[in-house]
Parts: sequence; C-alpha cells; structure tokens
Amino acid sequence: MLADKINHIFKPNSTFENIIAIYNFDKELRLILFDVIESIEIDFRTKLIYNLSLEISP
Repeated sequence: MLADKINHIFKPNSTFENIIAIYNFDKELRLILFDVIESIEIDFRTKLIYNLSLEISP
C-alpha cells in the first residue's frame, strides 16, 4: 500500500478497509493451504512408512 517506502507515502485510494480485507483474505488462504499441505504430508508419511516396513522387517 506504500507508494514511497522512504517517505511513507501511501498509494491513492488506500483505505483501512482495504488493508483489513487483504489481511482477512490472506488469513483464509493460509488456513486453506495448510489444510491441503497437512493432508499431503500425512499421505506422504503413510506411504513412506508402508514402503519402508515392507523392505525392512519390523
């Protein structure tokens, strides 16, 4: 939202509501991505452990 970072001048039409909307969007996107990443991680660990257990006897 800054047009000039040195002098701290904001871009035209920058509002607090826009900042809040971007923050909320980022928060929701992060939650969705972490849910997907968690599913991928669990699936990967399960397949890795399964394959290792077949190759190495318990």
